[in-house]
Amino acid sequence: MLAKEKETPEEIKSKLLAQNKYGQTALNVAAEGSVAVMERLWVFVKIAQLNQEELQNKLLLAKDKYGHTAWLKGAQGGSSKALEILWNCAKEAKLNQD
Repeated sequence: MLAKEKETPEEIKSKLLAQNKYGQTALNVAAEGSVAVMERLWVFVKIAQLNQEELQNKLLLAKDKYGHTAWLKGAQGGSSKALEILWNCAKEAKLNQD
């Protein structure tokens, strides 16, 4: 489980931005095939109150050690729903288009 009931936003943030040995965040891994987990992760993003830089560069556009983003993982997994969730999250977060 990502967050226990009594964890602080800072503790949740730490878990959201943590990377496995391949440099993947939970969002990168979830985008490969778990839409339900992606939706739940977005709830945790709101609780963690990530700043714009963290949200954009360390989560939504984060690259693993192979240069793959959650967007690529969603596309490779053939999940239009995963890409739709990422798109909606980016819109909601007002992702910088620069």
